[in-house]
Amino acid sequence: MANVLVITEHMKGEFQDISFEMLGQARKLAAGGNCCALVYGSMKDHSSELGAADRVLCLGGSDDFNPEAYFSAALQVIQSESPDLVLVGSTSMGMDLAPGLGVSLDLPVISSVLPVFDGVFDSGIWFFILGAMIGVFAILGTMLTEATSE
Repeated sequence: MANVLVITEHMKGEFQDISFEMLGQARKLAAGGNCCALVYGSMKDHSSELGAADRVLCLGGSDDFNPEAYFSAALQVIQSESPDLVLVGSTSMGMDLAPGLGVSLDLPVISSVLPVFDGVFDSGIWFFILGAMIGVFAILGTMLTEATSE
């Protein structure tokens, strides 16, 4: 059992899809523990949309993203709640928050997590891997050709 905190994201009065995706994963990772969502500004009025969360922690402040204000608010919540895991989206907002939170809390930050087994064959990652392999072989072939022609 784990206690998982999700830092939600919103824009123009609506939660971003990444918030729901993280809450779904948090529910699985919690495995019977608590799944908690952190919301900012007026999004507290929309907390009922976060059905996967056992609790919603509402912070005041502006709806407009301010890295310093959001960072300090998130840091205070994390320090007081002591979750086992904090999920932050791999977005521009998440990239602003996660490194500072990791350093301040002396915790590792793991970014760009991709599913490894769940639906991996349906994923576009194989095209990336294939492209990278072709690129590497093309470079090696060129190097070998140039080395043997001298």
